Amino acid sequence: MPDKVTITPADGSAPIRGCMTCHYVKGTTALANVGPNLTHVGRRSTIAAGILENNSESLVAWRSNPDRVK
Repeated sequence: MPDKVTITPADGSAPIRGCMTCHYVKGTTALANVGPNLTHVGRRSTIAAGILENNSESLVAWRSNPDRVK
């Protein structure tokens, strides 16, 4: 298993790191279950229940303040 998890948004923009603390990602050491399973998040065209386009800017905004986005 990889030691680090990197999520690459569907649009190919810059990868996001640091999700392991809260999320499960199959095939990695990210085994937490506080947040939703992120195994296929890179394949999704949207995030945040379809509210945001899946790109680095949206991921950073959502991660920084999820209540504001939703």
